[in-house]
Amino acid sequence: VRKNADDLKEALEKVLAPMFCNAMTIASEDQKSKLDKLLNLWESKIKLEDDVVMQLKKPVESWGSFEKAMIDEFPQVVATINQHIDSTFEGYKQQHNAFVQHATGQIQSLANQKQQIEQQAAAAAAAAA
Repeated sequence: VRKNADDLKEALEKVLAPMFCNAMTIASEDQKSKLDKLLNLWESKIKLEDDVVMQLKKPVESWGSFEKAMIDEFPQVVATINQHIDSTFEGYKQQHNAFVQHATGQIQSLANQKQQIEQQAAAAAAAAA
């Protein structure tokens, strides 16, 4: 970070931990080693605050804490999203039940047709004998 750019450094530190930790939680092993190298570079060159460095070194815990903080800070958004998910799920559930009912009806219809054909074949065989 440039000299005398403390405000830029503070802004960077606010978003750095969540971005890095999220990336680390979904990264492949090769990507994790590259992210570790990046963390070492940041530690030596940028001189991050100790609490930020600790967050970066525990990405899973830090990401979980960040998610919890966002949920606590924006409960109405979470409630709206959950309501949308619930209504979408309910719609899928109704579609599934309608499909199951239709498929069951089709299976029963085909079973009845099969039974009628078998009865006709048996009657024809009996008549021929």
